[in-house]
Amino acid sequence: MLQARSVLGIPVPKVLGYSADAANPVGSEYILMEEAKGIQLSSIWNDMDIEEQRKIVKSLVEIDAKFLAISLDRCAFLAGIFA
Repeated sequence: MLQARSVLGIPVPKVLGYSADAANPVGSEYILMEEAKGIQLSSIWNDMDIEEQRKIVKSLVEIDAKFLAISLDRCAFLAGIFA
């Protein structure tokens, strides 16, 4: 998530805490994130005109392209930091 926000400029909620191990007071793996602002796209999609829908789909494709452009070596390095 840190890389998505700081390196790629993708607006993602901030991670407040996490545990990848169930041996914690919660007894389960978890990710605690800030609440994302806005409304669910599914609640307004059918009321949007085709041009608004096109812009959103284009934005999603651009975000996907940013993720695809990340070096897998760098992702593995970052995953190692959090392991």
